[in-house]
Amino acid sequence: MDIADMEALMLYNANKTKLTAHYEDDPASAFLEAARAGDGDFDMQEWDSVQDPDPAFENVLAIAAFARRQEDYERKRSLGLANTVDDIQFAADQAAEQNRLRDLERSQRAWTDSPDQPELPPGYVEADSLFIPEQSEVHEIPVQKRASPKPRNGISKQEMMQAMSGGIDTACTSSGKPKRKNSSTTDNGPPKKGPRAAGGAKPAKRPPRKRAIKTSMTNLPSLGKSNIIRDAQANASRPDMPTFTARDKSKALRELIASIPSAERGQHNSDKKAILDATKKFRGKGAVRSDGQGGWRHRDMESSLYNHQLLGVAFLRDRENSGSKPQGGMVCDEMGFGKTIQMIANILDGKPAEDSPFKTTLIVAPPTLLPQWMSEMDRHVKGNSLGRILRYHSGARLISNDILADLSAYDIILTTYGEVQKSYPIPDPPKHLSSEAKKNEWWEKFYQENVGPLHRLKFHRIVLDEAHQIKNHASKTSIAVCALTGVYKWCITGTPIMNYIEELYPYFRFLRVPHTGDYATFLHNYCNNRLSRDPISMGRIHNILRAIMLRRTHADTIFNAPVVKLPGITHTTHLVEFNDVERAIYNMVKTRYIYQINSYSRSGELTANYRNILAMMLRLRMLCSHILLCQDVLKRMFVAADIENLWRLTAKEVQASGDENQKNMITTLRRMLQTKDNTLTTCQTKEAEADADPAANSETQNGEASGDVGKGFALSFKFRKFLRSLSESKTWTELHLRSTCGKCRLPPDDPVCTSCFHVYCKECISAMDYERQLRGETKSACLECGAHFEETSPCSGLKSLGFNSDSVARKVEKAKRKSLPTSTGGQAGRSSDSRQASCGSGEETDEEDKDPDWIELMGSTVLPSAKLTATKAAILNWQQTARGEKIIIYTQFLGLCRILDKVCSAEGWGHVLFNGKMSLEAREKAIERFKHDPQVFIMICSLKAGGVGLNLNMASKVIILDLWFNSSIEAQAYCRAFRIGQQRKVEVLRFVVKDSIDEDLIKMQDRKDVEVTGAIGPDSHGKRATIQQLLSLFGEVQEEGQNEFILVEDEDQNDDDDPNVPMADRLPPRPF
Repeated sequence: MDIADMEALMLYNANKTKLTAHYEDDPASAFLEAARAGDGDFDMQEWDSVQDPDPAFENVLAIAAFARRQEDYERKRSLGLANTVDDIQFAADQAAEQNRLRDLERSQRAWTDSPDQPELPPGYVEADSLFIPEQSEVHEIPVQKRASPKPRNGISKQEMMQAMSGGIDTACTSSGKPKRKNSSTTDNGPPKKGPRAAGGAKPAKRPPRKRAIKTSMTNLPSLGKSNIIRDAQANASRPDMPTFTARDKSKALRELIASIPSAERGQHNSDKKAILDATKKFRGKGAVRSDGQGGWRHRDMESSLYNHQLLGVAFLRDRENSGSKPQGGMVCDEMGFGKTIQMIANILDGKPAEDSPFKTTLIVAPPTLLPQWMSEMDRHVKGNSLGRILRYHSGARLISNDILADLSAYDIILTTYGEVQKSYPIPDPPKHLSSEAKKNEWWEKFYQENVGPLHRLKFHRIVLDEAHQIKNHASKTSIAVCALTGVYKWCITGTPIMNYIEELYPYFRFLRVPHTGDYATFLHNYCNNRLSRDPISMGRIHNILRAIMLRRTHADTIFNAPVVKLPGITHTTHLVEFNDVERAIYNMVKTRYIYQINSYSRSGELTANYRNILAMMLRLRMLCSHILLCQDVLKRMFVAADIENLWRLTAKEVQASGDENQKNMITTLRRMLQTKDNTLTTCQTKEAEADADPAANSETQNGEASGDVGKGFALSFKFRKFLRSLSESKTWTELHLRSTCGKCRLPPDDPVCTSCFHVYCKECISAMDYERQLRGETKSACLECGAHFEETSPCSGLKSLGFNSDSVARKVEKAKRKSLPTSTGGQAGRSSDSRQASCGSGEETDEEDKDPDWIELMGSTVLPSAKLTATKAAILNWQQTARGEKIIIYTQFLGLCRILDKVCSAEGWGHVLFNGKMSLEAREKAIERFKHDPQVFIMICSLKAGGVGLNLNMASKVIILDLWFNSSIEAQAYCRAFRIGQQRKVEVLRFVVKDSIDEDLIKMQDRKDVEVTGAIGPDSHGKRATIQQLLSLFGEVQEEGQNEFILVEDEDQNDDDDPNVPMADRLPPRPF
């Protein structure tokens, strides 16, 4: 079922059309008898023939075929035998025929914008046929023309109301019901229930019309989750894409088919037809030609398009040239397939008419990607074919007395999501406004005074790169982006759904998908108003996405060859273990967090402290990467018992720096990484491992790691200097105030430590021993943990650090006196500080700001961690087995970026940093150095800044140090390297700390993958819906468990607004 079928169904339900058509005399009637005398199947062609059919003859046959279907339909109508299915089917056929004629006219149209256009090769022939399977009613978009003056770029009244409504909804959270379309019927309308004809007679069942096999453009089973690793590894055994050298289009395709084994040619006819038809979706004759090297070259482009990219651009052109809504869609090819170059080709071919008031294309992207967009447009496009380009963002804004006119003068504007958010005023109406008139007056003034230039213009096209930035529909960024106004709108993202289907709502709202409505309506129509994680029926959403989404993955094929075939990829998750100090600190923090969470639960404040609990999880994840990332939390959390415990655990630090145990550990880690021992199987890898090539694994295992342990990093672990630094800071005084004897609850005097590592006064321990003897017990029980201890020992660590020394005692007494006048407030303050410490809020007091930074305190001797030691081992292995290959290390924490910087410097490894704290210019220079400097082979990337959009295919090794809550974000990161242009096999390593929150995150990732796949994966995906099935999905036939589809009245259906009326003359909409 095509989108035209579904659109006809929507019109039928809304009673907006009469399906009895009146047509002018058709020239095809003269050929009708000849068509009937033939085999009757003029839609199918034999593509293995030596000579392609004549385009003019093809056109005659297509006209005759449609005329035959038209006559059959009118005959059934006249006899009263036509039912709802017939009505909708003919409406779809009519739209498809209009689409075909439109394509034929466009492909044969003379095109004169490029004066230096090379001549067509001798014998160049254009064919015409239908390519895009998902297409609605089509017609050329009329351009408003005025004799004088030239039309202005302005926003219509209705568009302004739409832009303002986003902020209004956020401020007022109206709970009113959505406005439905008028569903009243007329006498001439179709019957209300069921597809029966007049009189109740059931129509005769007709045989289904034979459909030609069509190339799939939307891989719906991969919408929720695709296994990049499995699919890419499976492609290794598949044939390469067949190629050609001829420059003539028809000859090139015949050569391509001829290169395929004869037994397989029949199944590739539809692929050849789709490619041939795709070349005719562009403006002008010969706009796209074969480059003689297996690619396709647009007249205004320096670079060629691969087969799948040509098909993709044709899909984009069809969506923009059709008159159906939305005018645009979603470009969701998997990461690394060339979504950017496809959009550039679409922008080139879809430039506005000279007299159009809307000439500017707005591209919204994360700041990191703006230089890449500039670079891609410069590299792929000839000369000044794209026109004038402007980067408009923080630090690069225009200063002008007529900013709107200046922005409108550019053909392309590159901006950021942050800039769009700043341009849109989010309302916060005063509480005293009670009457509607006052609210309207306030909102009109507030909006007009605060709206920025990006929301005062209507753009020719709006492109959202990394569109998942707006997936939270309630965020300020999402609201601001959805308020932008443009003729065509596109969302580009490789991960359209990360968690649940509800994340599609912001895309639908931005694109103005018909009948989207508000969030509640979207849930009602597509999510069954679910309140849990139960799987939902995907029938409706799949039928919408088939029309507006372009998605191909590594599992898709053309000519039985992978759409994109890359050298290969491996993905391994290795388990590493804490040392004694790391484990003690982790357990200490985790124990206190558990105690705090339990206290929230007992007091009924668990939900209210949801953010605090997430912060606790964040701190535990940071500890898994490096304990110094949580230094502020540790300083606020340590008590005397913790210090004594850590002092005893670090007793071995007095040994020589070249600790043999540490050297042996690095050697062991190198061997473990090479042989892939101690690994975890995850959803991403379990299927890939089953299909893995044993020879490749054995080849890896045969390589023996050398005894090289590198330079000084990770050869020693010295933590005592940080304890000494703590004893010299002002935090030491607060530690005394927090540390109390387990019995008297006062600061311990002459402290002693039990075997369970709790601190008591020496006199209190004696008193406890005396009480034990009176009770006749053999062992004393710790008052803190309840454990029985047999012995105690003096706290030598606390004594060495000057615990309870005279100078410290004076500071403690001073602090106590200072808190006496406001004892209640002081106690509340300490309680609040303790609560902040337990939840790891990260806020620091003035005293703590003066404490030394432990990361800087390390100097040249960097404190190792379990993950960083394993990272060093992996790099040493690659230096031995893959010298010259570049490495990307991803982390979520800027502190770890600083530590990695010190590690690389200590080891003498050439490296660059790339994170959000760097300026755009610094990031550009970092990428250029990483790309061109052979001495720089490591890039330390933050996951947020460097994990999306970038093209880093110069690297082939990836290390992911910090896990995310779902695997899609990590896939975005390693696909910076695993993408078109990659010449080497990509290796991805992840390090997970054993018995830590890391393992819980792995389980969460796997659980989410299973849930998303179950809800929107292959099992929930059926075949294309028939008209009868669409009636049950969107129409009046109700199925059990399926909500009635709400037909929301489109806010922009009134097209009578003059877009050239000045903004100052417009009345604002009712705001609340």
